Amino acid sequence: MELSNEKKNIFIKIKKNYIQRMSGTTTERNRVPVFDGKAESYDKWEIQWNAFVEVEGISCALGNALDANMPASSVIVVSTSDAQGKLQAAAIKANKKAMAYLALAFKTMKLLRLLTKAKTVEWPEGEAWRVKKALQEKYRPDDILAIAELRKRLNSLTMKPNQDPSDLFEELAAIEHAYSGTQAKVEENDLIGADCS
Repeated sequence: MELSNEKKNIFIKIKKNYIQRMSGTTTERNRVPVFDGKAESYDKWEIQWNAFVEVEGISCALGNALDANMPASSVIVVSTSDAQGKLQAAAIKANKKAMAYLALAFKTMKLLRLLTKAKTVEWPEGEAWRVKKALQEKYRPDDILAIAELRKRLNSLTMKPNQDPSDLFEELAAIEHAYSGTQAKVEENDLIGADCS
């Protein structure tokens, strides 16, 4: 089976980035953020990943649903002679790059399994938005349990007598970010209630 030029170019770029990463010659600008699957690492990885996909120009593939410019399937031939075809080709390319970068970003087989679960007959390489959705459901649940977890984390915050106050504010910022996309919001009253004993 012969690869198309587009697939070859994507593969070559990803392979080059991988070789640079392994040899230590890559810069921070193009390094794929790596996720180890630990809940305490997710917030930092998510921020870095979102910045990375913006720089790479593939954020459109990681929305809450299939990109509106995507055709019904990636196995069909898309004509690039008109504007719609060009948008579809760009969306397919962004999705393929996102899936490849996710494969490089995930450190464990448990995470890599999300890529396999995102594959369908229409999208044999997988749909990147489905991987993002699965990550959000696991690491950023948006339900009543999230509200309880937020309260628990806020109640466990304490500041020791000799502790730098900026440490407490960093912890509060991390908690606020962790729940920013959910129904569990950190309110100003919550911040006032932090224990400074």
